[in-house]
Amino acid sequence: MADLLIAGRLVLDDGTEPADGWLTVDGARITEVGAGDPGDRRRREAGRVLAPPGALVAPGFVNSHTHLFQTFLRGLRDDLDHSEWIGRVIGDNAGRLTEEDVHLAALLGSVENLLAGVTTVVENHYLHTSPKNSDEVLRAMATSGIRGWFARGTLDIGDSIRAVAGPGAAATNVETPDQSLGELERLAGEWHGAAGGRISVGVAVQSAWAASTGLLERLAAFAHDHDLLLHAHCAETADSDRRCRALHGRSEAATFAATGFLGPRTQMVHGVWLDPEDLEIVADRGATVVHCPVANAYLASGTAPVAEMLAAGIPVALGADGSASNHRQDPFESMKAAVLLQRARTMDATSLSPEDALRMARSEAAATLGRPGEIGVLRAGALADIALLDTRRAHLQPVHRMASTLVMCAMPADVTHVVVNGTLVVEDGVVTTLDQAELIERCAHRAADLGFAVGTSPLGGSRT
Repeated sequence: MADLLIAGRLVLDDGTEPADGWLTVDGARITEVGAGDPGDRRRREAGRVLAPPGALVAPGFVNSHTHLFQTFLRGLRDDLDHSEWIGRVIGDNAGRLTEEDVHLAALLGSVENLLAGVTTVVENHYLHTSPKNSDEVLRAMATSGIRGWFARGTLDIGDSIRAVAGPGAAATNVETPDQSLGELERLAGEWHGAAGGRISVGVAVQSAWAASTGLLERLAAFAHDHDLLLHAHCAETADSDRRCRALHGRSEAATFAATGFLGPRTQMVHGVWLDPEDLEIVADRGATVVHCPVANAYLASGTAPVAEMLAAGIPVALGADGSASNHRQDPFESMKAAVLLQRARTMDATSLSPEDALRMARSEAAATLGRPGEIGVLRAGALADIALLDTRRAHLQPVHRMASTLVMCAMPADVTHVVVNGTLVVEDGVVTTLDQAELIERCAHRAADLGFAVGTSPLGGSRT
């Protein structure tokens, strides 16, 4: 007897067209997958049957890079490049957030991801104005029902951050190596494997251009000793590459490689300014690049050479980045932007396909987390992380090729049901794990009370 029976058009993995079928869920995992109609017996024996009309049943998406606390900073500025943005959005405002604000922002961001069909997020958290901020983000992910990798980020060269973004930005995440390692040890002991296995702890550094060699080496050793994910911004902007070369005498990718930080369990985020030599280093070490196309465009950082990465055999995952540099936690927007921006960059309509984008958002992303075949697919034995979409929408019909429909046409509002770890966490477009309406109202009121510094674009008359 299964806990849950789901029937509809099944997307078994990223390489097949959907077909009518069914699957059963028992506990946290998918137990059976079959074609056609499940039959009356399976329907009777299931604890619950989920078979909404027009349902597309697909693996949940993986958002491979975000900053959930930034949900409260959404839309403060729309006219800044990356270096200005760090100071005027993050540096001037993030320090105002209390521990409860961090919790609310992370909870709202988790809910937004779930409603978009994202079942796994990789959270790069670096707001350390209170040591409890990390716990508040972890508590929010656990409460929401999402699967979360919490990569705790840090830096130890405050002068580098102050030179770019001022004292406010430096105050958010600069620590000594001992402080960083001590907190990682605590968080891994208290949270790794929590919430029925949904929560994992990882190791992050924000960027090599503000991190000492000693910090990078110690973080890499800790991750290796504890078999944890490594996560870092890398070659995000031309300026970050220049600053790293000035500090370490080599590129960010080469710096990470020289300190043991770069390897098969490492996610290099952005990679916009990786040159051919860097790509060779990343490929040789078996590391992953997390592509954040919307945020890279929003902050005028550039467009990553994804076509060249794929040609070099580098696994590429897809991330939204934080809501202060993207505004939305939307895998559909990220997939479409990835395809379109890569084609615009290369002037080659074959440089990135919708099928490529789906792999980056699901199965490839799962592999970079060390969970190939467990998430990002629908098969017996896989974790039951599933998203259902209603295909009976005007903007989705007709469907000639499902990959094209999902990447070019679909949007979060098409997601009707979401299952994470075998639990139905979104039903009929509403989160089941908390009072969604109350959360949204609380967050709106609290953000208004905080009185953030809001700027206007040149079209509005100022750039201050």
